[in-house]
Amino acid sequence: MTADFDGHYGSVFGVGGHDYNFLFGPTLSYRTDKITAFAHVLFGGSHAGAAGFSNTAFAWAIGGGVDWNLQKRLAIRVGQFDYLATHFASTTQNNFRYSAGVVFRLGSD
Repeated sequence: MTADFDGHYGSVFGVGGHDYNFLFGPTLSYRTDKITAFAHVLFGGSHAGAAGFSNTAFAWAIGGGVDWNLQKRLAIRVGQFDYLATHFASTTQNNFRYSAGVVFRLGSD
């Protein structure tokens, strides 16, 4: 299982805005001693706001990536690529995202 939380901030023509995504779903992994490749399908919501207005809508993502395993519970996320779809104002927004970072693994093997 994966829980994915992210936030994005920016401004257009001097108006600041934000978008928060909260997604959950199954993940399939292929592990070796040094590399873990994974794919996932995530479902949840997206909350966007700007200029005093905000809205929360359904969101989903599909994608995957590769981790470089440093230890049993610690890895470097070399890359994660996702297609992220949100649905605000009766329109679907098609987004692509790339992320990298540190992975802390929880739970038992």
